[in-house]
Amino acid sequence: MNIIKEEILNQATKLYLEDKLSIWNIANKLNIRYSDLRPQLKQKIQIRKVGESSKITNSEIEKKIANDYINKISRRQLSEKYNLDRSVINRILREKNIKLRNIFESNKKKEIDEKRIINLYNQGLYCSEVAKLMDLSTLTITRKLRKNNIQIRDSHKSNGNNKLRKFNNEQEKEIINNYLMKNMSCGELSRQYKTSHCVISSLLKRNNVIIREGRIQRQKYTINENYFEQIYSPNKYFILGVLYTDGSNMIKDGKYSIGLELQAQDKHIIEYTSNEFNSNKPLSYCKIKNTWKVTITNKRLSIDLSNLGCVPNKTYNLKFPTWLNNEYFSHFLHGLIVGDGCFYKFGKIDSVKFGIELLGTIDLIEKCVGIIKNKLNIPIYVSIKKESNHLLEMRVIGLKNTLKLSNFIFNNTPMIMIRKYLLYEDLIKYILENGRYNKIKKSQEILQAIEIQKDIRNRFGNLIEKHKLENKIAN
Repeated sequence: MNIIKEEILNQATKLYLEDKLSIWNIANKLNIRYSDLRPQLKQKIQIRKVGESSKITNSEIEKKIANDYINKISRRQLSEKYNLDRSVINRILREKNIKLRNIFESNKKKEIDEKRIINLYNQGLYCSEVAKLMDLSTLTITRKLRKNNIQIRDSHKSNGNNKLRKFNNEQEKEIINNYLMKNMSCGELSRQYKTSHCVISSLLKRNNVIIREGRIQRQKYTINENYFEQIYSPNKYFILGVLYTDGSNMIKDGKYSIGLELQAQDKHIIEYTSNEFNSNKPLSYCKIKNTWKVTITNKRLSIDLSNLGCVPNKTYNLKFPTWLNNEYFSHFLHGLIVGDGCFYKFGKIDSVKFGIELLGTIDLIEKCVGIIKNKLNIPIYVSIKKESNHLLEMRVIGLKNTLKLSNFIFNNTPMIMIRKYLLYEDLIKYILENGRYNKIKKSQEILQAIEIQKDIRNRFGNLIEKHKLENKIAN
């Protein structure tokens, strides 16, 4: 993004607030890019919603717009003439039941002056500049030129000569410095120096500068795209478990995006996930749903995640990962429970019931149940979810069984979802303080639980207390 000078930004602000011009029209008027102007204007003032600035109450103006459009004036010209967003022009025409012309229909009905096109182009104008002057599409201009056997110049050839623009030594050094030190892209440099992408690229190559890949040049935020290349740590298995259940992986129409959205009180899980990917992209908050979300847009990460089994539209298609290393199964299971599981506690003070539930696809739950039984030798109840025949629900009940499974997933865990972990502490406290459970008190499981609790408190104590305080304030 190019930084706009303060005086130009002030001028744009005045046009926006006082003259009620749209950002698009302001960008055209001041000869600056819309994509540069909008975010910088947004930092200074509150941006109106689309069409809000131009609500028409004057029916006479609406009639004039409709008549002008019928008389072959384009929507772009109408937008400039009446200082209205093009979306508003479209709305007015639709309300008048006027069919909107597409580019090709518009061009068919126009009498196109081919001689003028050729003349303007031979004067050194670009196809896009000729198109703007004649209110035609660039594609139409290109077609008319080719039809008349006019050779189309390359983007870096202008004014009828085929020489590349030359820079002096100082300018070359400045371009190289901007590319390497300021991380500017070839596209940004070409706009700044009013030349083409090819000229900048050639200059850099001549000076032995390695050209970055296009997607890296466009990348606004940093990311570790090799994160899923090797799965060898508790952290990665935990993250995978969370993404398997509560995450999303979109691969569609050339777009690749990984997302995770959780309740506001679970923001620490979102922050942990973002940090694991070494991402510096800000988290997004949804006020309506009271949720925090991390979104990672990266082709390699998305494809790697899909290859690991976290596929798009996974609700009913999720399979247990056959490649999973059993050594890390507890961390993967913990991630699953963080996403689509729950710790529960109910009953009277002298007879409290504890349990753990997990919801998932038939394949995922059946495989998980088999491994848990093999490792812990505890009973697990499995039932089909009432609303769907494609999902199963596994349930572990009873103090000792719940304690065993809790120890299994919390032992050496890389992260905790605090509100679910606190129920684990409640379970330990309930067993220790209740005289009816002397047998469990003397068991190996409760001793292990106490040690796990100490370890988690040492590592996440500050996070837990902060969570308690924020929850107390919220309530």
